[in-house]
Amino acid sequence: MVFFAFHIMVGVALLMFVLVLSGTMPFARGKLETSTRWLRAATWCMPLGFIAVLAGWTTTEAGRRPWTVYGLLRTKDSVTPSLTAADVGLS
Repeated sequence: MVFFAFHIMVGVALLMFVLVLSGTMPFARGKLETSTRWLRAATWCMPLGFIAVLAGWTTTEAGRRPWTVYGLLRTKDSVTPSLTAADVGLS
């Protein structure tokens, strides 16, 4: 699971990077706003950031779990220190 989620995260990051690189030439020519092909690709790529965040979260949590389950990492040490109850409630 961790291996799969990590590859999704990296693959999505590469796709977003390719999208940005492909927009540099139309941007330099001042035609980015009228490039229908690039705008269509950007529209289809909108959910990729959210997918990358979910894959990163899955990688983090699934990678941490075996250490906690087998007693090599205490539960209180495996909790994300910056995460508050308000953050969890908001999400």
